[in-house]
Formats: sequence, structure tokens, C-alpha cells
Amino acid sequence: MDTQWEELRCFCGSGEFIVMVQVRWRQSGGIVNQSKGYRCANCRKIAPIDRMINELKQRQAERKIEELKEEANAFAPRDPVPIQEGNQAKTGLHAG
Repeated sequence: MDTQWEELRCFCGSGEFIVMVQVRWRQSGGIVNQSKGYRCANCRKIAPIDRMINELKQRQAERKIEELKEEANAFAPRDPVPIQEGNQAKTGLHAG
């Protein structure tokens, strides 16, 4: 599993967010802040963090599939090339 931190981005392309908090007050208890999510600093829309994470995971999975395809192609047998021996043609693998 990859442990690299990934930057989440809003659908507008921005990677900057504003933390939204609800401020509550009680006479006997003072003030408390309760997190209410994030808002994009650029377009000001509420940032659906869980959806952004799922889309990032999807892109990571697609990149991994492409990497594995490239690895598989590196080990795939090459096209057979006829090898001439005397008057008979035999099929062999091209050494590349």
C-alpha cells in the first residue's frame, strides 16, 4: 500500500480549501468549534472530500493498471521471425 500523501483538488482544479466550523456558545461552558467540512477557496463550493478521495483512488488504480500493462508488455514474447537454415525456413523468436 502506498503511503505517499496526495493533494486533493476541487473539481474546479484548486487545491486550497477553507475549513468551515460551527461556533457554539453556552453561558456555563463558553465557546466550542465543531468542524462542518471544507469549502473550496477558489469557487466557494462545498468540497465533497469523500467523493474527491474516491476519484483519486480511481485515478491511482488506473495508473497502476497502466504500469502493470507496460510491465507485462516488456516480458511478452516478440513476434516470430523466420530463420533460414540451408533450404528450409524455420520459425524462431526474434532476439530483438
